Amino acid sequence: STQSTWGNKVLGKEVFRAGSNLTSETKIANKQSGSLFGNAEYISVIDTQGLNDAEGTDYEHTKQLINLLKREGYISAFILVLNGQETRWKSSTWSMLELFTNMYPNFWNKVIVLVNFWPTDEKSIKRRKQADRNEQVLRDSITEQLRGRISRNIHVRIEFCDAHYDVDSANEKKAFEDTIRNLIILARSFDQTDTSNLKAMKTKQDELADNYNNLQNEICLLYT
Repeated sequence: STQSTWGNKVLGKEVFRAGSNLTSETKIANKQSGSLFGNAEYISVIDTQGLNDAEGTDYEHTKQLINLLKREGYISAFILVLNGQETRWKSSTWSMLELFTNMYPNFWNKVIVLVNFWPTDEKSIKRRKQADRNEQVLRDSITEQLRGRISRNIHVRIEFCDAHYDVDSANEKKAFEDTIRNLIILARSFDQTDTSNLKAMKTKQDELADNYNNLQNEICLLYT
């Protein structure tokens, strides 16, 4: 997944499983710790599965995430990793944002949006310029979508990177690492969020599935 690949590059090792098939690769919330880019600075990353999971296990995944966060006691920031090549957000993204908005006090004060798959090679920069698709255009689009769907008062920091940079390009590697270092400095400037009293909540899809199952049970009872 987009965030799994990003997490691997940040920690400088393959610890999160990344995949593109329909069955979700990240089955549970997965915490991994290590040094930033494999060097000295120590950080922890929690990779979370997307909601609207292909196997219909959102609520169970949410409970697993909550239990992990409770054990941690606090988090510094929520990093929402988006695919910069997709122009429309998936329903799973909205489900996740609505869930976290309801679970965490002041959630949006802790959010950093990270647009991945934003290549920094000269050809890609030139193509975006020709298409009038620069970072500010995408920032405005993301902000407007969030304000239209969540709240008009949302203000979030939006950064750009490419975790799939050409490993043979020193410039592309530096661009990625500089962005991540700045992102971590920003995350550490936030007040830490206490996670000890969190409770798992159900998404709208979970609630609809429950209602459907309850209806099936009632119909079965009428005919048995």
